[in-house]
Amino acid sequence: MAKKLKLPLIGTLALLLIAAGSLFAALPWLVSSDLMRGAVQRELSSFVGRQVVLDGSIELDLFPSPKARITNVRVPSRDNQDDNTLAINRVEADISLLTILSRNPKFTAYKLDGPQLTLKRHADGTFNWPDILGKISAATQQAKAALSAREQTQGDLANDTPVQNIDLLPDSFPTRMGTVSFSSGTIIIEGEQGREPLKLTALNGSIIWSDLDSAASTKISGVYNGQPVLIEGQAQRPLALLAGDKSAIRLLGTSDLGNFNFEGSIGFLKTFFADGKVQISAQALSPLAEWLDTGFDPSGNIAELSFAGGMQVSNRKARFDALDIQMDKNLGKGLLEISFPKNDKPHVSGTFDFSELNLTDLVDVFIKIPDAGLNSLQEPEFDLIEQIRADIRISAALAKLGQVSLTNLAATAQISDETAIFDIGDVQLFGGNLQSQLQVTRKQSSGGIVQLKLNGTQIDTLMATENIALPSIVPLGKADFTFSSQSGIASWRQMAQTTEGKIAFKMLNGTARNFAASTLLSSDNTGQFFTLSDDEDEQDVFETLDFAGQLSDGVVTIRDTVATYPAGTVHFEGVAPYRSSGIALTAIATPSQSDTDAQNPKRFFIGGSWDRAFATPLLPADSSALSD
Repeated sequence: MAKKLKLPLIGTLALLLIAAGSLFAALPWLVSSDLMRGAVQRELSSFVGRQVVLDGSIELDLFPSPKARITNVRVPSRDNQDDNTLAINRVEADISLLTILSRNPKFTAYKLDGPQLTLKRHADGTFNWPDILGKISAATQQAKAALSAREQTQGDLANDTPVQNIDLLPDSFPTRMGTVSFSSGTIIIEGEQGREPLKLTALNGSIIWSDLDSAASTKISGVYNGQPVLIEGQAQRPLALLAGDKSAIRLLGTSDLGNFNFEGSIGFLKTFFADGKVQISAQALSPLAEWLDTGFDPSGNIAELSFAGGMQVSNRKARFDALDIQMDKNLGKGLLEISFPKNDKPHVSGTFDFSELNLTDLVDVFIKIPDAGLNSLQEPEFDLIEQIRADIRISAALAKLGQVSLTNLAATAQISDETAIFDIGDVQLFGGNLQSQLQVTRKQSSGGIVQLKLNGTQIDTLMATENIALPSIVPLGKADFTFSSQSGIASWRQMAQTTEGKIAFKMLNGTARNFAASTLLSSDNTGQFFTLSDDEDEQDVFETLDFAGQLSDGVVTIRDTVATYPAGTVHFEGVAPYRSSGIALTAIATPSQSDTDAQNPKRFFIGGSWDRAFATPLLPADSSALSD
């Protein structure tokens, strides 16, 4: 019985195999090249939304899976038929076997070799992408109509209300999409006349979007501005997103210069909206800004910049909160807001708190100081100051400015259309406290003005000499001082030469280096020159020093300066060029009064330099002779 059943079964299988083999053998005769060419042209034209031109040949490969290969495919430009909006060297399309048998071929996937897409940006900011994505454009219009007809719209996208799932497309609309992969592609984006077009080259990757109502994903590698870049993205509701509604999205961009990762929701209802988590990192800020052509041109070079936190974008404003920031290996937290007003500069505001901070690199972003310093004829560069408006507040438990260590720093940077103010509200250094303000005014007929104000309390100048090279004119001790100056900024050298201002400080129980003014009190007033600094290591100890000077034309004019010693007081007046160590002073030395006799003041002229000062008595006018 079993043998009787096996024979019919084997025969049936044999007949099926023979039929299938005969069918595959007959496929080349069932499908002609003209039929396939017409099917490919209809399918591509339906997707593009306009006639596609097939200039090349077509090849059919039915085994092991049906494929069609077409060369020289193009979509002519609407403006000029001699130009192409899209040109493809070769298209390889996968064909459904059942549709071949029905002599109505349908394609499930496309591979594009050497596609070149040319996008043009119109004056209103839109692009001509409907010219080559006609099916998606038509579906987007249908989805927009469905969204506008819904009874309760989402309204402002900033309100995080649940998205209503509605049918975005009518039942009659063909929703089938597929997979498109490509290699050696190019995208050219043409903008305003006279500007170099933006180019993305060596594009390789794929776009997977099986149905207009389904999710989509992409992975693309290429080259932009000479740098390789990789972009990956997934959108849960891509059609709704194109129509202006929300969609969950994940976007990842990586390159040698920087990385970007966003996960959340975005939309385009009125203006761009985003709400989610973002991570951004850069090996160096300036090269990244230049590569992306952001319009920002930071003059310095902050390395290893990264931040991660929440991001909300709406109404042309981006807010980053709960940020974890790393800048030159210094960790901090903060809040950042960037707004982009129409026809105006971007406005940046934020509050940042660092455990440690390198101020040198931060200042260098705003002001680039040349290697020659104040001897340079180069005009100071404040490019970033001119590009933005800002209100930034920074605090740091520890900070570094060159070799100087600072603690408990509180600083602000405020940049308006014409003025930039960098203010240190308070910082502890060298055993005391310092407040400072730097103000740069650019739009002046003379080229601009720089104003500097300093106010120090109990600053230990002896501690300062361990970190910075203070000129010998600065005595050692704890000083209270004020300094204010104003200068033009046509060049760094002019800034030094045109500085005008005032300086005053007071010090108790300090020492003057290489300037023993106390010897004037014990001078016998013989009329002979004598040095105030015979011993290079000699330090003159005083009880108090009140110094007052005025800066103008490269010279410090010293007035009402008094040093007190146990043996008496010395008053100074005169001038000292602050770009050299030369001095020209008059001094009045008044010894302390004794119990029985008042001492007459002694007058001297002091010349030479602060490091090597010489004094000579100034005799009264009625003196008739000098000592031998």
